[in-house]
Amino acid sequence: MFEVERVDKIKNFLDRLARILKQLLLIAVIYIVYNLIIGTITPEQLLRMSLVIAAVVAVIAIVISLLYKFIWEYVECEILRKKSAQVLVDTKKIPMVRQVSGDQGRGKDASTTASAILIRKMLIERDLERMEVIRDKLYIYDFDKVHDFLDSSYHGRKFIVNRETTLKQRFVSALRKKNSFLLGEYRESHSEEADAHILNYLKRKEGLKIYRDGITPGGVAFLDLLLEYFIYYVRYVHVTNYILSNQPIIEVLEMDKNNKVKELLMSKKFKQSIIRIKEDNSFPVTHSMIVVETETAILNGNVDKAQEQYVKAISGIREFFTLIRHLLGEDCFYYTITQDPFRPIKAVRELQQCYMEVFGSTERCTSPVIRKTLGIYIKILKLMNKINLLVMKLDRDKVEDKFRGIKRQLIKTRNKLGAVLEKLKVFKIIKKAIFRNKKRISRSKEIQDKLDNNGYIEFQIGVYKSIKDVGKKVKFPKMFEGVILENESEAHEKRAFGFRLTCRKKDTWCRYDTKFLSIFRRYKTYKHSETFYNLINWESLSLNEKDIEYMDYGAFNNIMDPLIDNIVEFDSIEDREKRNLEILTQLSVTEPKKFNKMIQNAGLMKKTKIVARKVDNKVIPQARPNYNQLDIHELMDLACERGYEEWVIQQLVTEEVLNQDDIESIEDFNEELTEHGYHKKDKILKFLKYYTSAS
Repeated sequence: MFEVERVDKIKNFLDRLARILKQLLLIAVIYIVYNLIIGTITPEQLLRMSLVIAAVVAVIAIVISLLYKFIWEYVECEILRKKSAQVLVDTKKIPMVRQVSGDQGRGKDASTTASAILIRKMLIERDLERMEVIRDKLYIYDFDKVHDFLDSSYHGRKFIVNRETTLKQRFVSALRKKNSFLLGEYRESHSEEADAHILNYLKRKEGLKIYRDGITPGGVAFLDLLLEYFIYYVRYVHVTNYILSNQPIIEVLEMDKNNKVKELLMSKKFKQSIIRIKEDNSFPVTHSMIVVETETAILNGNVDKAQEQYVKAISGIREFFTLIRHLLGEDCFYYTITQDPFRPIKAVRELQQCYMEVFGSTERCTSPVIRKTLGIYIKILKLMNKINLLVMKLDRDKVEDKFRGIKRQLIKTRNKLGAVLEKLKVFKIIKKAIFRNKKRISRSKEIQDKLDNNGYIEFQIGVYKSIKDVGKKVKFPKMFEGVILENESEAHEKRAFGFRLTCRKKDTWCRYDTKFLSIFRRYKTYKHSETFYNLINWESLSLNEKDIEYMDYGAFNNIMDPLIDNIVEFDSIEDREKRNLEILTQLSVTEPKKFNKMIQNAGLMKKTKIVARKVDNKVIPQARPNYNQLDIHELMDLACERGYEEWVIQQLVTEEVLNQDDIESIEDFNEELTEHGYHKKDKILKFLKYYTSAS
């Protein structure tokens, strides 16, 4: 595999090759034109030569494209992946505190998870390099003995402590047990110094072996470097977690050829008390750590003023982000994920050192040619199975008596053919063929999925130093230009970069649960048993009061509540008749004469005879109505006596039947009513609806 540092050399070589090809093409054109002028080449010869050259160029282009698709693209993606990891740990380009935002489905969690996996790998490589540097400096120690001692769970995990004094005490204890881990060759000539090596470390620090780096005053004690080596080694062997997250992330996932899990390591659980430094909480952090905090718009939203005041002035979260480099060190990275960069609390979002907007992603190296070929093969197998199933239908005889004429003869022929195929055991052969085809389809699908999942994914991310620039367009690096490109544009207030984060699909999509907050749905289903099937279907294209009540929109309810206070909407004819019967029964008891007149004025004589009989027979037999008296004015007087004068007038004004300015008294009201034709049947019915609704 190519090293990342060789990319520039490859780019320069290809640039030189392109310039040479252009020069050769120019020379060839000049040569051909010259020979055409002097007549040494005829047009027919030129045509044949052009066809040969075109064929050669086409073959070369095909070969180059195949080489790129099957070889170089994988090399390129792996190089870009390593460069992406290098950029992610380079805090000069992307600072350690990073807010990631973007629309739903753009890849915020996916890109952040991939970044955490890549950073984890780089941190491990960095720690291993540092240990190698320390081994080169400390020539007097036997590091095989150190490794054997620290590999033990009993001895090694004793150094997983926070207190510096406890750490040094256990370090000195280990030195005494193992003769300071010194090489035999050194102890033979420096036995006294070896004993003083331990005694002076905790007391005077005099007479210790010193490594002079040229910048530290007095140099660095060998034992200090050895203690640093202990810390790195214990971190590497016994504390294998590097990711601290508020959603589960798979840090390490290794599988064998049969897709069985060989090694699985989950991330550590994040708790907010760690960053509330003003409170009396523990501080369980270490060097080389990645913190991933998602859904910060919900957890630290800007809509809760009490929570904002708590974060800003009480908890110490604001101070944590201010002092994060002092508290966590230079090898720690903090990611916060939100859909909108402005939704988290202002006191926190303004302390983010950079803002990353995920614009989208592109899949690469997924073997599209092979997968499409397998797709065609699967379609052929499915077509064969459809044909086989059609033949299998001959295994079931159809009843001949239901048909006549030619159809009956065809059915007989079909049944005979089925019997012949049954004797020849064709149906058994077809069943086996169908099963084999299904198995081949399944295996082909497996190959397609493996090829797809073994590919790479490239996220297009904008990196901004100012939150006001988030979402603005940025230019991304092209081929051989690396993975990050600084944009020099007046549209940006501060520095902005286009970042092509390249990673393997296995680094992201299978490492976290995209719906890990579905716990809220589960607990909802535990408490309520209503399913999607139980939801009510719409009955028509119109909207009624029951629909508004069922949908339970607050805005709809606020609009409808004052409108339905004085209106009764009947659901059916039976409900309407029942309501009218109750009103008529009440009126017949209180005012029997006016009850009769109201019925007659409404034009409901025939219908109300039935109602009246119901009233007479079941409720008030002494109140038999007289249908011969008609007086609209007495009806209106009845409304006024019952206290509905103002309401009736207002309803009529609302319906633009009467003018409010023309009404001065109840007599004028009655005159206006008669003048406007309210004695007609349709108008009376309208009034009756309002009247009964108010009643």
